[in-house]
Amino acid sequence: MPLIDEAHCTQGGDMGDNLFIGFPNAVKIAFTGTPLLTERHKQTTYERFGTPIDTYKMHESVADRATVDILYIGRTSKDQILNKELFKQEFEDMFRERSEEERLEIQKRFGTMTAYLESKDRIKKIAEDIIEHYTEEVLPNGLKAQVVATSIVAACRYKYELEEAIKVRIEKELSKPASERDEELLKQMQFLKVCAVVSMSDNNELGYITRARRDAAEMDAIESFKKDFNDDKPESGVAILCVCDRLLTGFDAPVEQVMYLDKNLREHDLMQAIARVNRTRVMKSGYVKGRIPPVMLLSVDFPKALDAHNRSGKAKASEMEHAIRWHIKVNMDKDPALYTMFNERLQRILDAHKEHWDVMVSELATLRHDIGVGRKEERGIVPPNVIPFFELLLLHGGIDKTNHEVTGNIGQISELIYARIKEYIMLPNCWQRPHEQRQLESAIRDEFDYCGIDAIKAKAAHLTAEVIILADKREAEIRKS
Repeated sequence: MPLIDEAHCTQGGDMGDNLFIGFPNAVKIAFTGTPLLTERHKQTTYERFGTPIDTYKMHESVADRATVDILYIGRTSKDQILNKELFKQEFEDMFRERSEEERLEIQKRFGTMTAYLESKDRIKKIAEDIIEHYTEEVLPNGLKAQVVATSIVAACRYKYELEEAIKVRIEKELSKPASERDEELLKQMQFLKVCAVVSMSDNNELGYITRARRDAAEMDAIESFKKDFNDDKPESGVAILCVCDRLLTGFDAPVEQVMYLDKNLREHDLMQAIARVNRTRVMKSGYVKGRIPPVMLLSVDFPKALDAHNRSGKAKASEMEHAIRWHIKVNMDKDPALYTMFNERLQRILDAHKEHWDVMVSELATLRHDIGVGRKEERGIVPPNVIPFFELLLLHGGIDKTNHEVTGNIGQISELIYARIKEYIMLPNCWQRPHEQRQLESAIRDEFDYCGIDAIKAKAAHLTAEVIILADKREAEIRKS
């Protein structure tokens, strides 16, 4: 019985074929955290090995405290060509004295996406934004960062521009009156070092790339990056690593809290890369320095802890957002409709009160309270214990709640399904009974297929799967009902 790790890699080639040919009757067990799923791949992982025996998803890992949640903050570029024909004409006018060969060479060197992503002016502006974010959100936690660039050239340019941005930020702090100066921040920033970890490009590479690699080697950048900041060990000041291909897979550094992505990554490559920042990081207090553990969101001590850890309204808002997002993510599967509503409400608060931190904190506090209350006891179409299933069907079916005839019919379907589920849940070791589970799934699918509601019939298979997942997550509540 072959056991195959990293099943998304190398299994579709000749060596993989040889393994299948050599052991035609063997049971093959494959493991992967990033299966190939899309049509752009010659053969998906599921086509190669079959449907999953078991899955363990990111939100489950977060709930188990094996990893931490990954939060995405988008930074969009405003650079765009609004009139391509005009741009083309201006290019022709600007270089009309050049030969056709010269114009083609100019386009080749400076008109590609790589050339754009390597642009010095662009990297300089992004580096300034990175340092602003890093000093406010990451450095106070005593944690580190990685910058992922599109090429070796871009990674090395980021190194030098980040170093310049750090100097500018230090000068900015020094220019403040002594009473307003943050001496602790100054001390931290003066200790920081930036390294570029890149492979050798070729024998004729640019001098600044060679210097960057030599600096990284002298400081033992990778191992130094993994260490906590320690004033007695200058090498521990390596706070930011700039890379393009290296350290995006298999690199384990719990001290890394943030990854700044400036490279086109997708699917399993993107998943492998961002997983660098999901490692748990435990300090002596039991949690990341300066961070309130998300499990405290509904604790009576949360407001007190929030005030103790954060001095400004912006810091409080950021901490509350982090804690609320974590709580929503962990509980989403138990009541998708309710927590989707909370998530949408959170986003509306963040969008409506940008830069108005005190108002945002107040609104987030109200949201926290409402999350704690949960579903309000009110008379509805279905009994309280059925509501999560009822609203799941409305959510995924895209049903208009004002259509009372349709919602009434869905209410009846929800109660029938709930009764079936409860009957199944009451069986001993119910989830280890595949025959009975298939019968349950078939019965639920039939209810959807023959319900007479087009929106539900069109998504019958998907809704069946979602209902089974919800039943699994709410097993304890169903048993008590």
